Amino acid sequence: PAKSTRLMYVPKDTTKPSELSMTGVLASGTPGEVAALELAVREGETVDVPFLEGLEKASSQLAADLDGPRQLDLIGRAAAVSVASRQHDLLQTLSEGSTGTRARAISASLAAADDVLEKLGAAPTPPQQ
Repeated sequence: PAKSTRLMYVPKDTTKPSELSMTGVLASGTPGEVAALELAVREGETVDVPFLEGLEKASSQLAADLDGPRQLDLIGRAAAVSVASRQHDLLQTLSEGSTGTRARAISASLAAADDVLEKLGAAPTPPQQ
């Protein structure tokens, strides 16, 4: 945050902000969603299905973006790996004992996070035994 600038998401060849400021792992709020997930897991709170579906949608959008022409710089890739890895680990913990609709939402979010990690050349942390 200290090195953030007003123009950090404006590509050098234009004056318009890129989609990076609005979608994907670098968008405002995305790390906050993972922090909220972390707090819920730590506190043993229930994470509702719409929140899980939102995480899955954001990860799926990032995975689709990674297939497109837009490339993340090294810092962007590191941030994406960090957030997706943490999200994966938290969802893995949350999946323990989950059933029904909630379990399916967690599974979809896990698959989307795995897809992001795979496209970034990173591997998810195996579940702890």
